[in-house]
Amino acid sequence: MPIPEKWQAYAGSPITPLPEGWYWYNVYPDNKQSNLDVYDNMGMLKHLITYNVAIDENISPDEIEIIEQDRNGYVWENPLVKLRLTAYKAPYSYPPYPSKTFEPYCENGKAYVTDKLDIELVPYGCTSLRISYFPRADLL
Repeated sequence: MPIPEKWQAYAGSPITPLPEGWYWYNVYPDNKQSNLDVYDNMGMLKHLITYNVAIDENISPDEIEIIEQDRNGYVWENPLVKLRLTAYKAPYSYPPYPSKTFEPYCENGKAYVTDKLDIELVPYGCTSLRISYFPRADLL
């Protein structure tokens, strides 16, 4: 899902020194911040980007469009595949802070959802396997 990003270079501490001009990078969401405190700003972000989405657990493979891209440049910057599918806005679904891999908080294991969203999943990064985890949409 496209989210505005900010890349911050840092030297790191690799076992083998990096070549001249090479860096490690941390990537952060790049959102315009208001004059509110940091916690209020985190709450404001839910209106700017669609990072809190849920997917119907009964989605069929036929409902997922697979887009194969031509090889163009460096593979980690230009992925060869993208997935398009319909998800749902889950405005109250947030991961328990500061964890990154736990199940997002949802009432009864399913997220309250509002509007349908067409999303595009793009596997960015330098891993051979990228796992994305979405809460289950409560469609009842």
